[in-house]
Order: sequence, then structure tokens, then C-alpha cells
Amino acid sequence: MKRFFKNGLQQKYLVIIAISSVLLLVGGASFALFTMHLEYQNTVGIKTGTLTGELKVNGTVTDKLTVNQGENKEFTVTLRNNNDRAARYLLYYTGTLPSGLEVGYIVGDNVVAPPETNGRNITKETTETYKIKVKNNTTSSQTIQLKLDVGLEKVDLKVPSDSHLFEKMQFSIPEDTPMREYINSENAEFNENTKNKMFVYHHEAGEQQVGWIEEELTDYRYIGANPNNYVTFNGETAGWRIIGVFTVENEKGEKEQRIKLIRKESIGSFSWDNKLKNEGSSENDNGSNNWTDSRLMMLLNPGYEANPLAAGGKGSLYWNRETGKCPLGENGATVDCDFISKGLTPEAQEMIGDAKWYLGGIENYDSATEGIAKGLYRYERGTETCNTKKTCTTNREPYWIGKIGLIYPSDYGYATSGGESITKDQCLAVDIYHWSSQSNCYTNNWLYVSDNYQWTITPRSNYSYDILVFKEAITRGHGFEYGSITRPVVYLLPNVQIIGTGSQDDPFVFAT
Repeated sequence: MKRFFKNGLQQKYLVIIAISSVLLLVGGASFALFTMHLEYQNTVGIKTGTLTGELKVNGTVTDKLTVNQGENKEFTVTLRNNNDRAARYLLYYTGTLPSGLEVGYIVGDNVVAPPETNGRNITKETTETYKIKVKNNTTSSQTIQLKLDVGLEKVDLKVPSDSHLFEKMQFSIPEDTPMREYINSENAEFNENTKNKMFVYHHEAGEQQVGWIEEELTDYRYIGANPNNYVTFNGETAGWRIIGVFTVENEKGEKEQRIKLIRKESIGSFSWDNKLKNEGSSENDNGSNNWTDSRLMMLLNPGYEANPLAAGGKGSLYWNRETGKCPLGENGATVDCDFISKGLTPEAQEMIGDAKWYLGGIENYDSATEGIAKGLYRYERGTETCNTKKTCTTNREPYWIGKIGLIYPSDYGYATSGGESITKDQCLAVDIYHWSSQSNCYTNNWLYVSDNYQWTITPRSNYSYDILVFKEAITRGHGFEYGSITRPVVYLLPNVQIIGTGSQDDPFVFAT
């Protein structure tokens, strides 16, 4: 065989000559690969193959993003390296966007930025997931043409002159959002510089949120072991903490931006409900997991001052700063309780608005997909109840309109910042039922209270009396027997103005 190299070169020196071409295909790309390898005694071996990439949009093989007039839409784009070796990928779109059309990527749970600049190496048989958002404010439907180039792992790729990389979509915080100046729109890593900021979360609509737009499905939450979210409320200095700012439906069904508070300390350990059989929605002597007539709800809220279903026949004790009987134990048992010093003041009552509280239940809270914060959020706002699961016969509405509730399981999940051994996004990808083995998830969560189970407002849908509770992890508890701690949660009336830094030494206070 003819010698390709002059004498004097090391005979074992490896030379790779790559002759490549890019063939763009709908839903993917391929790269015809020829490698020449100089072997011992200067013989040349030739190896051929094809590098490919599979592109899907919302689970379908395609290379187009189509958005109707006036529509804002998020697309899940996946790119898979099906090869038996790493390869370099470059994803972009062609043409110039018309005025009124915005395109960009967003990052969040289990999604990353698309390949950019010179492309990015993806290891063999690996899939990356991206979120591409399109805002179409034009007067017609628009289609964005995607392109995918694939090449050798160590060879830079280049965007053609008539094409563009995806840039990060800038999130616009509504001007009328309460506490707008305390929102960390960049979602930087949690640290001392960001502990006084709320982090932004985007959600998928639950069954009770049909028609909600993206801004209404976006909320702002405090995260971390001890963020600056303390507030003086109800005459209790730094006695409450801000969960975040949320879009809430009021008693008229109108959507409002509301600040959501939770009391820092428990007001006591009580049963969630322990009514006897045939009392209200109770179908046995274990009480009911229907918040709308639960004894704990009647203890906290107004209007139950003389209600036969309340513990001791008298409710609204916390609302009215009174003493009486509170539910605790089996078969309707009660315990003496006193809220004269820690019940709600008239000033605090005037700041609390009626709101729609979601009562969607969940069966598989320990599922790897349904039991993560994202899945719990969707179920909470869903319509599954023990009625729909045929595990109870009394009617259960999937929502309640009232003033004082409890936190959702997803509230607990989204409050983590993660830690050294596991990041925030990794915590949010783990079902909360298994958080007990992920200490960085719960110890870096300000809603966690050591050695105490806490009630949530969410029922377990395949039982008529089980409630979801949490300590390190989410689990279930019988509403009649668990003495979990009770931390009231309220939505303040809209556009409340606050001042202060939010630290425990300088808590937020409400401006008059």
C-alpha cells in the first residue's frame, strides 16, 4: 500500500481525517462519517458510519412550532443522541421573526437551555429536554422552522447566516403583582444574597384551572432553610411568614394576586376531623376528610359559632379569640382550648379575604411522578375526590370558599432550596414521600418543623377519612387520631403594601 506519510513521523501516531456532510431531516439530522486511522506500519483502516439526532416537539417527530394568532404557547422539545458515541448538536431556527412574535427558551424542572454558539456535546443514547416558549401577538398564525445540525464530538458547528439561536425568554412580572420588588425573576441559586427574594415557578393547569393563562399559572415563593419572609400580622411580631404571591379566585370567581401567609408557630395539635358516623359527611366513626365540614375548619373560620357539627357544638373559636372545646382523638373526643391571646384580632380579620381553596385529592402520593411537587400541584387543583374513586358516598366538592385554610402538599415541596448533596431541581424531581432519605431537601426547607407532623388541606382520595400530612416527607394520616400541628394559612386581600426587609429582626409590616 502506498505510504501516506513521510519517514520520520512516529509510526504509531494517530491521525483522523474526517470527511463529513450534514443532512437535515424532518425531526432530526444525520452526519455521514468517514474516519481514517493510521495503523502500525502506516497502513490505513477506514471506518464508516452515520451520526443521527432525533428531534421531537411535544412527543411528536417534527421540526415546526406552530402558534395561533394571539396565543402564548410552551413547547417541550426533546433531542436524543441515538448513536453509540457522543456527538455534537446545534439547534436553531431559520428566518427572521415578524414584529409581534417572540421566541425563546425557559429553564426549570428537568429542562435545560438548548445547544448554542458552537453546539453542545451530548453523550451516547442520551435525551435532553428543552422548553421553548412562543408569544404570538401578530394578526395571523405563525410557524417557526427548526433546524438541527449534528457533527463530530470535537468539531465546532456554526449557525447559518439566515438562522438564529434560541435565546432565553425574558420573564415579565406583572406590574400589579404585590411585593413585585421582592421577586427574583432570574431564579438565581439560593444564597445569602437571594434569601430576601421570592423564586418564580410556572405550572401546568389543573382541571379546575381550565382557561388560565401563563401569568395566572405563575407564582412566586420563598425557598430555603430560613429566607427573609417574616411578617408582623395579627399583633404577632415576626409571628407569620409569607409563603408567596399567587393568583387566587375570590368568592365571585374573579382572579386576584394575593399574598399568602402561614403562622410561624402552631396554634395546637388537634384532630383534622373526628365526627361520628352520619354526622355531616362522616360515613363511619373515623370522621371525614371533607374540609368543607371538618371540625378543624369550623374551629378556624367564622360563621360556626353555634354549629352542632363543631367540636362541643361551638366553632369559630380561633376566629373570635375564644375558649371552648377542640377536636382531639377518636369517637368525637375533645380537649379544652384557649385562643384568647392567639386568636385573630379584628384588624387581622379585615385583611383576610375569602378565597377558593382547592380540595382535589390524590391516591398515589408516593408515586415517582404524581408525588413530586409538580404532580401534587396538579392533583390539588384537580377534581379527584373519594366520590370519583367510589370510596365514599357523601358528596365531596373539589373546592371550598372561605378565609382560613391549611397549606397544600405542593407548598411544602416548592419551599426547598436543596443543598450540597442535592440541588433544588433534583429535590423537586424526587417524590416527597421519599424525602426522608434526602436530608438536604427537608432541612433546607423553612416549612419543615423537626419532630412534628403538619396537617395539609389535601385529602387522600381513595379513603373517606385520610389526610396528607408531612414531617420530613409526605405521608397520610387518619384525620381523627393524628394530633398533627395546626398552622393557619390565609390569603390577604389584594394589593396589600408592606415595608421592611422581612428578616426576623426587621419583619415586614403592613402599611396603612
